[in-house]
Amino acid sequence: MKQYIVAVAWGLCFVLAGCATQPATSTDRSLRTTGSWEVNRAVMNAAELSGNYEIALKTGEEELKARPDNDEAKIVVARLLSRTGQPQRAASILDSIQNDPSGKVLIERVRALIAMGMGGLARELIDEQHEMGRIHGKENQFEAQKLLAVAYDLEGENRKAQAQYSALLAQREEA
Repeated sequence: MKQYIVAVAWGLCFVLAGCATQPATSTDRSLRTTGSWEVNRAVMNAAELSGNYEIALKTGEEELKARPDNDEAKIVVARLLSRTGQPQRAASILDSIQNDPSGKVLIERVRALIAMGMGGLARELIDEQHEMGRIHGKENQFEAQKLLAVAYDLEGENRKAQAQYSALLAQREEA
């Protein structure tokens, strides 16, 4: 069922973005995006959910060319860069964001640190921000806990990682 929903969303996004009516030729492989952030965001989300990070990233980069101050797009692009082995670029993009009321910049900064192999630094950042009450919302708190478990694993602290994973599973079962 999930695959069907992703396929329908994916098709709808392409139609809305005009991609279905304007196929790329062998000489023109650029991604066609519209002037709408909402459509570009939908394309990025559908592509990311289906594992097509290349299209998601290209759409995000085109969005940032059109609207360089779009912090939400920067956060998504940073996440995609970290997931595609480009965490330094992700960190650079995140550094350009001045305000983080949602806490998502923090989450992506931690993800980039982990992708760079800096589990200890990622752990310190999570702990520091948690103590300061800067990790807002259940989704961000859950994501921070997942990343903390990964950071423990990365640092070879297997018992702490296992305890963190167990706590996360217990939270999922309660929800």
